[in-house]
Amino acid sequence: APVNAVTEYKKELLLASQNGVFLFDIEKKILQPLATLTSGKEIISVAADTSNNVIFFSTQDEIYYLNKTHFALLSNKIGGTLKHD
Repeated sequence: APVNAVTEYKKELLLASQNGVFLFDIEKKILQPLATLTSGKEIISVAADTSNNVIFFSTQDEIYYLNKTHFALLSNKIGGTLKHD
């Protein structure tokens, strides 16, 4: 499956492919699934806030967030490409 989005997260990479978000450990070459959306939803963007340990990802119509204890929908009214400076 193609990778739709990639961003650095600490010393690892966050990857979005189809309906899943994955964490890739570059040194150990281990790919760990973090979140999966229902079939038919395609993740198009991923961003990370390393100071607060929060990962954001989006579809065309929705924005989600993920941290150590929660995975939740932030909005189903807007979506698109995310950026974090």
